[in-house]
Amino acid sequence: MQGFRKFFKTNAEWSMRTYLVEKLMGHAENYDRPPLDYPLNECLKAVPHLTISEARHLKNEMERKIASSDKRVGGLEKMERSYNELRQPIERAADEFALAH
Repeated sequence: MQGFRKFFKTNAEWSMRTYLVEKLMGHAENYDRPPLDYPLNECLKAVPHLTISEARHLKNEMERKIASSDKRVGGLEKMERSYNELRQPIERAADEFALAH
């Protein structure tokens, strides 16, 4: 049981205020009366940090792979443009040489 409480506290504090985490754990009682939707909105922000699933890890990994492939594609396009820019004057010179002889 202590492991789950520690997991909740550690991960919920990434996106929620400490006093709200303590209140949800039953540790803090105060007279602060935030609007009713405030704790709900704060808890919804913490859901990704509190969810025990491989889906978030897999999503992050896929986004990282897509970003790296986009960089490679951008690099290939840049190389292709450079190749075409260099090839055009050479082809013109070859055509002129062929016409001259």
